[in-house]
Amino acid sequence: MVAGILLMLIIVPLMLVMLGLYYITLAIWELRVGMDRTRYVKLMFGGLVLVVIAPLLFIIYWYIGIMNLKFI
Repeated sequence: MVAGILLMLIIVPLMLVMLGLYYITLAIWELRVGMDRTRYVKLMFGGLVLVVIAPLLFIIYWYIGIMNLKFI
């Protein structure tokens, strides 16, 4: 049980960071091609949110949830 929770605590933020890096890579590629600048902004913003903010919020909400559990 504890191993599953810790594995989830590592896997979910890692997957969010990997998806964010993929979006950033697509944004850089879009900027290199130079066809659609609004797509570049959307991909870069989404990638940075997934890399920086989403894992932090996930860990904070997870910690708050664990602290609010009532142990008998």
